[in-house]
Amino acid sequence: MIDVDGQGPEAPMTVQCDMDTDEGGWTLIGSLVNGDGRKWNSLPALTDASAFGALDTYTSGDYKSPGWALVSAQHLLVRTEDYAVGWTFDLLAGSSFGDWIVSGYDMQACSSEFVGGTPQFAEGLSDQQQLIFDIVVRPLDTNCSCFPGCNENALIGFVFPACCWTYGLGNTPAGQGTWSSHDHSMPKATSLTRQVCNGGYPCNPAGSINGGVTCYDTSCKTSYASVWVR
Repeated sequence: MIDVDGQGPEAPMTVQCDMDTDEGGWTLIGSLVNGDGRKWNSLPALTDASAFGALDTYTSGDYKSPGWALVSAQHLLVRTEDYAVGWTFDLLAGSSFGDWIVSGYDMQACSSEFVGGTPQFAEGLSDQQQLIFDIVVRPLDTNCSCFPGCNENALIGFVFPACCWTYGLGNTPAGQGTWSSHDHSMPKATSLTRQVCNGGYPCNPAGSINGGVTCYDTSCKTSYASVWVR
């Protein structure tokens, strides 16, 4: 149980903590699960303090804590059943994850700006796979546009192939039909193969793109992606 504002108007909330990963201190704020319908399908759903789902089933059903937009933090961790990646510098700069997304979301333009760098922490990945990851808010799909528009993109991109698709959290609701039927597109570890690149976006500053298997459906993606902050 945590109380995010002390004597303020917000009620205390029950949370799940991880006291082991990278010295602990992580709070679960949400989980995007594929195969149970869509809830993470709009900018408000991915930024505000609304709540849905159940904490005790966060790996099998969509779950969102009010902490998504209320818990102030510095670090970000994304965990799937295959692996975890974490940004352990002052990425969130004391804001909630929801507010951080809002601050980086340009309503007028798609983005090709990497803001995370290579994650400082990784589990379940090789060193080469770790280099594939970075972060772009409202990333550009070079074959179309960006969230909530067409083709195969996500609101928060973490993995980028050579052309077009942006894999991450919050699949566009107005894109390719199969892609838009599920909430996230975090690739399975078996679909992550580093390809060396240069020349700018979608090549990240670590000189990496993903050369692994791509797919519209969920067959190359993890079943869930949980989001933790500290």
